[in-house]
Amino acid sequence: MSTLLRLGGSLGVLALAYLLIILGLLSGRLGAVLNMPPKHRWFYLGAGLVAVAWLAYVALVGLAADPRLAATLDSATAQTLLLAFYHLPLAVGLTIGLVIAWRYWSWLLRQG
Repeated sequence: MSTLLRLGGSLGVLALAYLLIILGLLSGRLGAVLNMPPKHRWFYLGAGLVAVAWLAYVALVGLAADPRLAATLDSATAQTLLLAFYHLPLAVGLTIGLVIAWRYWSWLLRQG
């Protein structure tokens, strides 16, 4: 797979961070109207964690583009770093976003 396609694939992760920011802004307005506690700020933490995952993905694509370094990406240390800086921040950031979105927007499901 070419480097350009891999960088294009990273736009999905970046879009998730953008989605969390938008949800934070909308939830902040909803919380101000309904006098809810300001839990919408957790969306920004989730977006930051997803942004860390995006940076790790871009760094991984940059390392994979160099043929001399591509062989080292299969090592156990590289896989541990990938877990620590890509998979875990992405999972934790999206989980935070899911929990906070449920707290703010679950009333929409009860209206039906």
